[in-house]
Amino acid sequence: MAVTIRDNLSPIVQEPTGPVVRNEVGHPSFTLTMDGKTVQAYEGQTLLSVAIDNGITDIPNLCDDEKLEPAATCRMCVVHIEGEPRPLPACSTAALPGMVVTTKHISISPAISN
Repeated sequence: MAVTIRDNLSPIVQEPTGPVVRNEVGHPSFTLTMDGKTVQAYEGQTLLSVAIDNGITDIPNLCDDEKLEPAATCRMCVVHIEGEPRPLPACSTAALPGMVVTTKHISISPAISN
């Protein structure tokens, strides 16, 4: 019978990937692509908030209010995200590093018009 010893006390060592870029309030930030434009976003930010912060104002929204949690009930703010099977609401979808987002896509029009 073989005995295996697991060492749970050794620290996990990760190589630093470089300096962490932070926004003006200290959140770690990253980039993503929105309508072909590279934009800055920070951890925990929604796609709608990223768009507004970066001057992309053509995403319609009705139920988004900064005082409330995102409800995504009106579905007016749907966007196409590369690799996702269907459009997702920008007001409740968290921004992730490297995302490629399109606010005007052929698959979005039928979703909004219904």
